[in-house]
Amino acid sequence: MDTRCWFIIFILSQFHSLYRRKFFANGDSFASIAQMKQIVDLEMKLGQSLERFVELEKSRLEKVKQFSKSVKEAMNQVQLEGPKSLENPATSYAVIKRFANGWTELGNFLEKDYSSDLQNLLKSNKWQFPTHNEDLLGAMAAMFRLQDTYNISAVDMADNNIIGCGAAPKLLAEDCFDLGTVAYQAGRYTQARDWLRLAETFIREGRHDGAVNRTEVLEYLAWIEYVKGNPERALNLTLEILQFVPHNKQAKENVMHYREMVEQGTRDTHDQIKAKEEEINTKTFKTGKYATLCRGDTSQSTPQGDLQCWYHGKKSPLLVLRPIKVEMVWRKPELLIFRNLLSTKEAERIKEIATPKLERATVFNRKTGKLENADYRVSKSAWLESWDDEVVATVNRRIGAATGLEMDTAEPLQIANYGMAGQYEFHHDFGDPGSPLDLSSNGNRVATVLIYLNDVSRGGYTVFTRAKTHISPTMGDAAFWYNLKRSGEGDYETEHAACPVLCGNKWVANKWLHIRGQEFRRKCSLNSKE
Repeated sequence: MDTRCWFIIFILSQFHSLYRRKFFANGDSFASIAQMKQIVDLEMKLGQSLERFVELEKSRLEKVKQFSKSVKEAMNQVQLEGPKSLENPATSYAVIKRFANGWTELGNFLEKDYSSDLQNLLKSNKWQFPTHNEDLLGAMAAMFRLQDTYNISAVDMADNNIIGCGAAPKLLAEDCFDLGTVAYQAGRYTQARDWLRLAETFIREGRHDGAVNRTEVLEYLAWIEYVKGNPERALNLTLEILQFVPHNKQAKENVMHYREMVEQGTRDTHDQIKAKEEEINTKTFKTGKYATLCRGDTSQSTPQGDLQCWYHGKKSPLLVLRPIKVEMVWRKPELLIFRNLLSTKEAERIKEIATPKLERATVFNRKTGKLENADYRVSKSAWLESWDDEVVATVNRRIGAATGLEMDTAEPLQIANYGMAGQYEFHHDFGDPGSPLDLSSNGNRVATVLIYLNDVSRGGYTVFTRAKTHISPTMGDAAFWYNLKRSGEGDYETEHAACPVLCGNKWVANKWLHIRGQEFRRKCSLNSKE
């Protein structure tokens, strides 16, 4: 193989490595359905403005066409009769009139800018526009994440064959090509091949808008087949290119390269080694606890025996008239659900006041000691104090009554909105020894109350990866568990995760209660196991 070909492969591999490092680091608008709704509202306004602009332009064009027709008829007459036509006073009059009125009016007419309203709307809202490098790539990463977690094929994703999701436009060959090339650059070789094969199929079926050609798709597909360890398939795909583009110089060079690989064989390249690792990692993820629990599979869970449910609140003045239904869903760690802790009206009010405050959720980086965005936490969040609204104050008092814990040392109510494939991978809510949470003046997080503010069409489970169980989000319900054992040590059995939202969106409210002030509310123990 010549030096030029090896150089091209080297450049591709270097670009791929850089791109993979950056691919999952960004992305913002797609992280929150609340913001997506704002963007959709903006597009409605832009669409209406564009429609008005098109109608005005149509009217303008029709008038221009009429004037052009009259000019053409006059010029045909002049060409037919020559200068003699000007001897007719009517002809001279018509020429003078066209310049005095027609051409002058046309100049003024063309100076009118019907696009000003549309341009102003575009300029004033440019800050809301999703970007390519962050939002579009983030949305693509979200689609790949959904495929992995819920075992969704590229075909089903492209044709919107997803149970529980609403209507959606079917993807074209161009969409599949973009997803395929980005998947390759992100090191997702199997998904890249699936999407590129689909792109090639759609082109042959005429399901495209002409922005991508079959040659380009087959070149990428051949290269990925080679990376996946299938040089013979790569050779056949490249020979297929030469059947309809016989003089394609690059294809001829690639045929020589792939044929050499088929005949002589070769040691695995860097990309081929990575492709094998990716296949193993993807399989491990799909069959792992997190993904299987997100799909609702609890077959590996330990039987819990008799679980209980009861009414709680006889001793609390706030709950005497409206006791809370409590359901135990797991014993170790003890996971409780407070049924209907919030009303629909309260949940809607909380979402309403939180929406303007939503910002990309962050996580604590143990190495840098800073809060940072992370691809394993995709959501937007806001913090609400009791004084922000009476509903917030009411909910806080109700949480205190339901848990029997001190609320003065609790954190503000955190509202999170999970958008497209929004998730938070497995973690625990308490701080490890020496972390800022552990060293907080109010002590570590002793307990968590997780309130679901809406129903989720599909996905979005809260899964407990060590306990091997999950909680399905139901509007108004709240999950409750202790993060710390009675000895004050962290309970690592509470490790949990928020699964990607497959259909719809997910709103939750988190209330983290701290250890200070609980001395007479929760008994302590010297036994580290309790």
